[in-house]
Amino acid sequence: MLASQLRKEIGYNDILIPCSLILEAMTTLRCCENFSLERLELLGDSVLKYAVSCHLFLKYPKKHEGQLSDCRSHAVCNSTLHKLGTGRSIQGYIRDSAFDPRRWLAPGQISIRPFP
Repeated sequence: MLASQLRKEIGYNDILIPCSLILEAMTTLRCCENFSLERLELLGDSVLKYAVSCHLFLKYPKKHEGQLSDCRSHAVCNSTLHKLGTGRSIQGYIRDSAFDPRRWLAPGQISIRPFP
């Protein structure tokens, strides 16, 4: 449900990206699942760097490779990606702990016991 909600929120509801792939992209190793975002992160970093490099090469034909490399490094650095992600409220979707059925609540349900 969380993956489906994220797909709608970021505007990819019409694009056929499977919810299982979105779930993998937001699941860290600490969740103890058979999948995690590590594989997709490697692929995504490569695709992002390639796409940004092509964009900058076409946008700034007079700049040399050192300048283009600096522009690309700034565009794909962790702080820039962090700002973009938090601007879209992506951080709330990241799964960073194993599922504990004792802590799960249905949407709209209120817990009768406090959990740390």
